[in-house]
Amino acid sequence: SSWVLSQSFNAFGVYPSGIWGTSTNNIWVAGYSSAIKQKVSRLQSNWNYYDAKTSYNPTGIGGIDGDNVWIISEYGEIAKWNGSQWHLQRGYIGGTIATSRSSISGKDRNSIYAVFDKVMLRYQDQPDNGYRAASGDPIHSVWANDATHLWAVGQNGTILRFEAGWSASPSGTTKHLYRIWGRSSTNAWAVGESGTILKFDGISWTAPSTGQTASFYGVWGDAAKIFAVGDG
Repeated sequence: SSWVLSQSFNAFGVYPSGIWGTSTNNIWVAGYSSAIKQKVSRLQSNWNYYDAKTSYNPTGIGGIDGDNVWIISEYGEIAKWNGSQWHLQRGYIGGTIATSRSSISGKDRNSIYAVFDKVMLRYQDQPDNGYRAASGDPIHSVWANDATHLWAVGQNGTILRFEAGWSASPSGTTKHLYRIWGRSSTNAWAVGESGTILKFDGISWTAPSTGQTASFYGVWGDAAKIFAVGDG
């Protein structure tokens, strides 16, 4: 019921920015390396490293099963894992300024969502044109429980909930929130600046103590455990 350090990538020159998996024995971490710029790491029996195939640093990762995993880069490129290798699927989403807070998430092939600054895209057979979330602040992460139940988080503690339309959900913090993930639409976790971790219990957001001051940039879990990655 408490947070413990599971793995440090900094010793290997890898700086994580997102985490996703299908089980505790099949976990992906996206990030960049000082030696090889674009990096994706996968834990099965050991950690293995892959070329992400993007021109810029991966900043978010998500998928629906072991053969369908997507990453998004700081300039909005999207690459897909097809079970054996990564291949680039889409170039720029738009804009000329890089953001380290883009993300991608979904439950099935008809509910994959990517966010880049204030733009949100929905993936079907391939990524299509997007729409803007109802926020004046940049959105950093989206998580889809299904096609009609979504969460999004961003700058200044912004949390948005989608159920037949976007609405604000009070977070109780003004810290920037960088990633969100959930087990269901009523059981979600958000992480962000200065060790911030928030939990939604179906009614409201609360902040369990982590004892950490470093920022978190990725969160994922299974039925028993929650993993967060970030600085340090």
